[in-house]
Amino acid sequence: MRQNFPHTQHQVYLNHAATAPLSKPVLLAMNDFLAERHGQNIDNYFKHLPKTIETRQWIAELLGTSITNVDFCHNTSDALNTLALGLDWKVGDRIAIPACEFPANVYPFMALEKLGIEIDWIPHQNSTFSLADIQKALTPKTRLLTLSWVQFLSGFKSDLAEIGKLCKANGTLFCVDAIQGLGALTIDSVADLQVDFLACGVQKWMMGDQGLAFFYVSEKLQSQLKPVKIGWLGIDVNWNDFYDYKLQFYPDATQFRTGTANNLGITAFHAALELYRAANPKQCEAQILRLNQLLKSELPKLEFEIYGSTKKADASGICTVSHLQSAAIFEYLMAQNITISYRNNLLRISPTWYNDESDLAKLFDALKGF
Repeated sequence: MRQNFPHTQHQVYLNHAATAPLSKPVLLAMNDFLAERHGQNIDNYFKHLPKTIETRQWIAELLGTSITNVDFCHNTSDALNTLALGLDWKVGDRIAIPACEFPANVYPFMALEKLGIEIDWIPHQNSTFSLADIQKALTPKTRLLTLSWVQFLSGFKSDLAEIGKLCKANGTLFCVDAIQGLGALTIDSVADLQVDFLACGVQKWMMGDQGLAFFYVSEKLQSQLKPVKIGWLGIDVNWNDFYDYKLQFYPDATQFRTGTANNLGITAFHAALELYRAANPKQCEAQILRLNQLLKSELPKLEFEIYGSTKKADASGICTVSHLQSAAIFEYLMAQNITISYRNNLLRISPTWYNDESDLAKLFDALKGF
């Protein structure tokens, strides 16, 4: 599997929480698609439609749901706006959000304040929070709780099952931004977790290309959520008579489609998912968590302080540390062809399943050299 990532021969890439490299199969799939569009088969929409459907089916399988509950969109923000703008909000409705979320999961909901919607910020300590913190934020008027499965900065993993129970008991819709979780971690069933809406871009742990995401909408929420961006592909169009105008939306998640999809991105993501499935998602998760624990055990020995939780139950693919010379260390590592992230004056390290101990050994040696 590692041979599908030729960059490993000349650099150590530990930045999958930002954006992932494109594997050989992804590059080949994209090149083939572009060659067709270049002249071999210019209008290749219907040829690639089965691949698009199969990709949706694979997404549904990763979430333990039906294909009718998932579809594509442009990015995570696009998906979250579908939720934020599509609900029939009432003045006085409240939204609970952890105060350590990535901005993509904040601004679409903050924009609702002009409609009389109020936001309750869930407090955090180094981008971690407890079930008790969440429970305190839920009120009888809390219409929605939205949070990231894995926090972008600390890597703190929320207990979706327990949070889902709290939301169900309170009559609150539960939205999950899964972009820092899926591809590194696995889900058995979104329905069992009581998740109503899930959004996920594919360019990070899912290892697709930029400019594509997918979303999940529970069957219950599909009947409540209204399409706000109306496109002809979300309508049950009469393909034999385009003049037969009837504003009749599809009865499932495809009602939120607009027009032509990012078919090149879907082609790339199909190849990425095919490789991920071959690698076995459960084994990928085990490898990522093993590397995460190795980072958290070794970095404190080199005078780094772990940012966030050190509990195994809270672990994900992200390990973030602080150091008095974080900025200088980041620049030094980049000069050594070791790529990590520098965020909020912290160093974020995010290896994935094709990384191994040799990559981390090079990281540790470079830090000792610094």
